[in-house]
Amino acid sequence: EICDDEIDNDCNGKTDAADLACGASCTSHGDCYPDRVCATWVTTGENACSDPCIGTADCPPGQICSKLPGSAQVGFCQPSPAGGLANGVACSVDAQCQSLLCADDVCRPTCLSEDRCPGADTCHPVGDLGLGLVSAACAPNTPGSVAINGVCSDPSGFEYDGSYCASGHCDLMPYPREPLFCSKLCHSETDCNVGQECNIVLYAAATNPSTLPASALHPIYGRDALAACYTPTTPGGTLEAGAPCNPVNHAQCKSNKCLAIGAEGDPQTYCTRYCEFDQECPSGMGCFTSLVTLASDWLQNPNVNPPNVTPYPATTTLYSLIRVCQWQ
Repeated sequence: EICDDEIDNDCNGKTDAADLACGASCTSHGDCYPDRVCATWVTTGENACSDPCIGTADCPPGQICSKLPGSAQVGFCQPSPAGGLANGVACSVDAQCQSLLCADDVCRPTCLSEDRCPGADTCHPVGDLGLGLVSAACAPNTPGSVAINGVCSDPSGFEYDGSYCASGHCDLMPYPREPLFCSKLCHSETDCNVGQECNIVLYAAATNPSTLPASALHPIYGRDALAACYTPTTPGGTLEAGAPCNPVNHAQCKSNKCLAIGAEGDPQTYCTRYCEFDQECPSGMGCFTSLVTLASDWLQNPNVNPPNVTPYPATTTLYSLIRVCQWQ
């Protein structure tokens, strides 16, 4: 939609300010459902319905992709501030950067998928779990770090840990097995190797202060989280997204995800997968924002995520926002 020509450019029956693509005001994600999310734009300080993204290349000219507060793998497009520092320039706070992300004292672009990082950069976690802030940034690999698909061990080969990986994530599942390999942050199984699942591997200890509620009727505030590729305890089955499934056995599904994604009132659960855009979903399904409990296979595994140790263990009483293929 072109927002100032009084023409319905995208043929959705709405023009200019009435079209959510033009940043209509909002108070919750429900106001922008299903195509967009509600986010606070730094340049205006106001909440606006915003296009989803996994990197700035997904946004219109003059906009950047930022991670949505309260989400695991959802980004939103917002205007880039005028006069901000370019990526790669030293910084001390997010607001100094064109990207609105100052990571390790350098302006960096936000990423929610490895393929949105330029050149040899790697997408890795940034933020402060204790303060509720979790995002991901593209950055050059630090000297000595292990590239994706490399063995994620110390030089002795006896200790495996994500801290050795440029991506900050080592696929430690199923445990025990050796060798173990550095793996990607992800927004969908399309980012992962064959046999891996894309799901939440860490979340913040507190709620991000900028998080907005899911909807007026369901004022649930998600936690900042990150999704990454890992090998599930039980290999995924053969059922594709959209196939009916039994929610007590997620492993029936190729994605290891059996969720209630049907039309309102439909009690059936279906295989599905995480996504960011409609074209990632099967025919008849769209990519919509939803809440998911913080209870992934990874978070439930005491070998890779010990109870009472950061990052925090599985819980069905806390949520994060994700984008997932649902029936339209």
